[in-house]
Amino acid sequence: MFRTTTHGTQYARGGCQFSVSVRPYRGVDGSRTTRDTDSGQAEPMHRLFSYGTLRDPAVQQGVFGRDVVTVDAALRGFRLGWVTITDPGVIAMSGTDRHRIVRPGDPSDVVDGAYLELTDDELRAADDYEVDDYVRVAAALASGERVWVYVAATDAAHAATTTADRE
Repeated sequence: MFRTTTHGTQYARGGCQFSVSVRPYRGVDGSRTTRDTDSGQAEPMHRLFSYGTLRDPAVQQGVFGRDVVTVDAALRGFRLGWVTITDPGVIAMSGTDRHRIVRPGDPSDVVDGAYLELTDDELRAADDYEVDDYVRVAAALASGERVWVYVAATDAAHAATTTADRE
């Protein structure tokens, strides 16, 4: 069972409730960190795990207006698949209509990638870049660090359950 709210979609399964959000949880998910700015103030940062085009410097320039430092990481319990993109802007920026997508897999499955540290505005820009085939969910890396990751929208409820079961 699920219902859509202003903050995302809430699911109930096996007596447990969880949410899949396309908006930041203001720290609840653990994926937020801070970085010092030139003015000396701490700026909130989000860790976003990428396994595809968001690691490409040309896409980063187009989406974020800058090269984003990436930190190698791995996501356990998910497997890679492919999706055909039809959005002309995304195809032009990435140079292809064939993009990677992750789906829940076996606990032994591993997706290699990297996480990016993004501001609130950059995370919203990443949400705008990703087409409707993807939904952003909170997940844990193999290292235990909390991140956001885009998963197949058709598998979002299962992805959230898979992530919750591992914590």
